[in-house]
Amino acid sequence: MIIYKKRRCFYILLMTLLIMLKVPLAAYAWGPDRPSYTLNQLNNGILDDKIVFNSISDNPYIGHEFNFVSARDQAIGDHGLNNIWYDAIDVEPGKTYLIRLFVHNNSPLGLNAVAKDVIATFNIPTAVGKSIEVNGFIDSSNATPKRIWDNVFFQSNKDFCLRYVEGSALLENNGLGSGGGISLSDSIVTHTGVLIGYDELDGLIPGCFQYACYICILVQPVFVEGEDENSGFMVETSARSEGERQWKYTHLQAEVGEILSFQIHYRNLGNISSSDVSVSVLPTEELKLKLISGTTFLYKTTSQDGIKLDNTITSTGVNIGDYEPNDDGYVSFDAIVEGSGTLTGVVDFESVKAKTDTISINTLSDNILSNEPNPIGSGRNPPITEESPSWIADKVADLIIGLVLLGLGALGVVFRSYIKALFSRLCKAKKKAENKRELRQEKKNNKDQ
Repeated sequence: MIIYKKRRCFYILLMTLLIMLKVPLAAYAWGPDRPSYTLNQLNNGILDDKIVFNSISDNPYIGHEFNFVSARDQAIGDHGLNNIWYDAIDVEPGKTYLIRLFVHNNSPLGLNAVAKDVIATFNIPTAVGKSIEVNGFIDSSNATPKRIWDNVFFQSNKDFCLRYVEGSALLENNGLGSGGGISLSDSIVTHTGVLIGYDELDGLIPGCFQYACYICILVQPVFVEGEDENSGFMVETSARSEGERQWKYTHLQAEVGEILSFQIHYRNLGNISSSDVSVSVLPTEELKLKLISGTTFLYKTTSQDGIKLDNTITSTGVNIGDYEPNDDGYVSFDAIVEGSGTLTGVVDFESVKAKTDTISINTLSDNILSNEPNPIGSGRNPPITEESPSWIADKVADLIIGLVLLGLGALGVVFRSYIKALFSRLCKAKKKAENKRELRQEKKNNKDQ
């Protein structure tokens, strides 16, 4: 169930009411407190030479820019301008969610107002709960303020945590991120963040819409297994091809005879310690999995370089030790696959046995297509134009459409494009008439001279 939709027209009307009622914007989880500006104010030079990020109240693509972090279900697919983004969303098992962060240097001075040392960061908590807040940050050494942030909420009636999908961070813009985007480092979900930019990932972003960008990452909910809060735990099975960064958690396409890396992740989410945890895997016979000797390792916080384990993970299993609450461990191994099948991870401790979500391996020779969702790619965000559109046409169209939506609901959407186009033509006609008057006045002045 979706909590609420980020409808642009409704949002503009809501912001108007908030201003009239003097409701502090900080209550809506963006920050810090800072002025907002209309496109008209920016075009009239209100910023002077000051560099400000994400402070436009009537952005024609995302609405109020204070609200620059949002999310949606990846499985819905990409519908371009019709994509609907959410500030809060109920999560479901097995789904993948796309989180978007919008970055816009609001200065209209373009290359004469370049923001420096621009860093993007996502904070994904490791905590377990029924509601998880993900924050997105934009930092710049010469912007005012130097750091801004916004958030999005994920929630469920069951305890869960969020897992960042490794290798999923992507930047899209009109420069180096055009034509499908450019991958960003996974450090975007650490305290260091990543440098972003327009032509290079050098931290430099000029002003205006032309140089704006979208940054997206993927997350997946992992629900707590166990009978109560004391025995809660998490077990995940994943795999990836040799040389790949991103782990797959449901399906993986492979070639016959290919070497794959497998990973079993165990995490103690309960309130008591778990002792003598054992991990094993159960491959189906059709998979024809052949373990490569000497490749099984355990990785923990206390042993980040890895501890070599016996070659028994596919038979009797391997003991990975004791775990205090919130501790976790990763067991990885390499194997050759020669058929299509599934592999299930199993964890045993203190008479508790749990099977992970099973991963399917499909070999190309069997001509079976993977059901893995398409990776995040280009076109999922509204286009970034080189020039700001007519703010007059947009504002009038928004006001009319907002009133229509309040009275007639969804029927207002039908008239949006027509109304906006109509006012755009009126604005163009007005501009054309002004140009003719200026030309006649110029001729008259030349005659008088």
